Amino acid sequence: MPIPEEIRGMRPKGLFKATEVRLISGYYYGYEISSKRDGKKHGLQKTPPR
Repeated sequence: MPIPEEIRGMRPKGLFKATEVRLISGYYYGYEISSKRDGKKHGLQKTPPR
């Protein structure tokens, strides 16, 4: 299901503002995300916010 434009417009803009929008039980939630290089898997792994 695509994210509605009204929700997409609420995302923060600018540098280092990576966010993920999830639909949970009919409500949209925004989470700040980052990634870290994983040497064992040779790629980037998404890390949860602190």
